[in-house]
Amino acid sequence: MSTNYKINSPKVIHETIDGEVVVVNLDEKDYYSLLKVAADIWNRIERGISKENIIAELSQQYNHNCEEIESSINSFLKELELEQLIMLTTNNVLTSKSGYNTTIQTQVTQAKLEFEPPILEKFTNMKDSP
Repeated sequence: MSTNYKINSPKVIHETIDGEVVVVNLDEKDYYSLLKVAADIWNRIERGISKENIIAELSQQYNHNCEEIESSINSFLKELELEQLIMLTTNNVLTSKSGYNTTIQTQVTQAKLEFEPPILEKFTNMKDSP
């Protein structure tokens, strides 16, 4: 059984600008910046990729200990949930093994990037706005 998340819309909106994902929680008036691995994870959540496949793909894409990658991704997903930016879903948008295998094979042929644990950078200065 796979674990899938979805973006908590309509209360959460997001935009990717030059590789940075800017996420806004409209109810809480907080906004967030996601860079590098954090942006990679968000983009995969947006595409409906399961947690297990996110871990598998990033373990192939990044040069680092697989257990530490998995732990970092799990912690980051928990943080996104606690901030109410994502939520568990029962939809399995990407269930085809062929789509998953194609992604992995493409990434294996590329040079691996250095892994940096994903960071959820939070800004609360919108709360002062009327």
